[in-house]
Amino acid sequence: MNSNKGRSAARALPNASKNKSKNSTRKRKSRIRQLDTASRAPYLRPCSISYMKALLDPFNFRGNDLPCVPDLIDVPSQKVCTLTRITATTGTAGFGYIVVNPVVGSSATNPTIYGRVSTSAFAGNSLATTLPTTGVIGFDDAGYPYPGSAGARNHRTVACAIRARYIGTELDRGGRILAVRSPSNDSMSLATADQVLSRTSTTTHQVSRNWTTVGWLPSLPSDTEYSESSLLDLWTMALVFESKAGNSFECEVVRYHEFLPGQVAGTVYPVTAVTQSHSDINAMSYIRDFVGGLAASDIGQGIFKKGLQHVTNLAASAMGLPMGQLAIEF
Repeated sequence: MNSNKGRSAARALPNASKNKSKNSTRKRKSRIRQLDTASRAPYLRPCSISYMKALLDPFNFRGNDLPCVPDLIDVPSQKVCTLTRITATTGTAGFGYIVVNPVVGSSATNPTIYGRVSTSAFAGNSLATTLPTTGVIGFDDAGYPYPGSAGARNHRTVACAIRARYIGTELDRGGRILAVRSPSNDSMSLATADQVLSRTSTTTHQVSRNWTTVGWLPSLPSDTEYSESSLLDLWTMALVFESKAGNSFECEVVRYHEFLPGQVAGTVYPVTAVTQSHSDINAMSYIRDFVGGLAASDIGQGIFKKGLQHVTNLAASAMGLPMGQLAIEF
């Protein structure tokens, strides 16, 4: 005979009320742990994400605020993005190039100190940067807000990159492109193709109608410092073309800047459109850790996504949180 006949379903189950109470307690504790984790989660600030985006995917930057360097110098600054377009052509020896000084400010005496490109009249086989040189033209940073004698401001480069693609006939397409950024900041002026190729930081690419890109990845403390000087002879980033004589390449150079007021001989040179800067030292350290293992030609949308994952994982690990338990403020 069934001894539970006539009893309620709740009473028919042994210790049902106790089990319900234990489950509720476990749920409450779980919610408390989740809230506690969220309250302790470190944030990746928008400035850090924007800075990493400018470094690693500079031609696809999207955002309401231009990037700053999230170091200890969080003084409000003017932030500017400039884009320069120019054509480089291989000379009579089948050698051509675009070379850039990524940290230069501006100069009244030499307005073409930003970059050099070869033309079809170039007969050399090295990165000639002295002007005048037959077959070499200089170009300035288009959109730079303080050109010439008005450039007496404190300036630093946040990010910079060059990209180029072949624009000639398919019949003549061939050869290779050398992408190089000098991590020691030694000038590559007059370097030959073999000397560029001997650098461990150089990567080689086939001549293509797709973009070949080289980025300015900070490698020394001085790379993120403000300076009032023009820093003229720092030709530290280049794309070198070894292809049929007369082949042309469409080139773009993008650069992100920060400006602070400057002073020369007692005259103060102000800046305009100043916005708040930010400091995020932990994220800056994680970004440098990731960037340190990259080749300068690795940059692009895919590497930015990997970098963002790397930085968030390091930040979460530092807080003792599981991977993915990081809040991103953006």
